[in-house]
Amino acid sequence: MGDEDSISRDCSPSPPSRHQKWKRDQLRPNGEYTSDASRTVAEKINQLVVEEHDGCVHGVGEGVGLRLFYGSSRKSTKQTQNENIDHFEMLEEQRNFFDEKLKEEEEKYKEYVEKIEEMYARINGTIPYCTNEDGDDQLPKRIVIRGSSTKGSSFVAPSRYP
Repeated sequence: MGDEDSISRDCSPSPPSRHQKWKRDQLRPNGEYTSDASRTVAEKINQLVVEEHDGCVHGVGEGVGLRLFYGSSRKSTKQTQNENIDHFEMLEEQRNFFDEKLKEEEEKYKEYVEKIEEMYARINGTIPYCTNEDGDDQLPKRIVIRGSSTKGSSFVAPSRYP
């Protein structure tokens, strides 16, 4: 019990409200207001200031809480969870759909590269080899042409293929 008392004593009170500061500034040392106008305003402030009631909505009457005024939540937690699961499943379906599209596009790309290689081979009589940096034949980063130029103007890059 001694610990609780020390904790409550350690907590400083919240700073005074703006209206309390104003009223204090309008008072003379003898306790009277500086003018009749400031006394009138202070009396109106005293009438308006009421103690806070947690969970109540201001300006709608006594005892009107948040749920009564705004209504209860339309969705239950279970309903929200089900919607999240449905949304996740929809995203999974979209991902699978786009994975399929990507595979189709990769196949089209490979076919296109093969056609270009065939056309090039027919035109020049040489066979191009497609390689990438790692040496596998999936997606070419450069085309290496094996053969020699009669004019010596073509550069033949080293290749891993015979």
